Amino acid sequence: MPATSSTTPVRDQLVESAACLLGVEACRAIVFPDAESGPGKRTFAEWMARGYFPKYAIGRRVFLDPAEVRRALERRFKIQAREI
Repeated sequence: MPATSSTTPVRDQLVESAACLLGVEACRAIVFPDAESGPGKRTFAEWMARGYFPKYAIGRRVFLDPAEVRRALERRFKIQAREI
């Protein structure tokens, strides 16, 4: 079976899964796989506190769905290209 994508199948399954809830650090690692170019822990926590993406709080634990986080960040930060 030829590989058609440069991303790993496990990451693709986690991002596309609708019922995948992960801890904050695990979600951050999936949404931003390259630690060098992704936001820092404090920035990601600030975005979460400001409500930039949905979160699930169960007791003191906070869980995130990587697919929902990705969609929310794309809506908030994506800049549309203008036609010239």
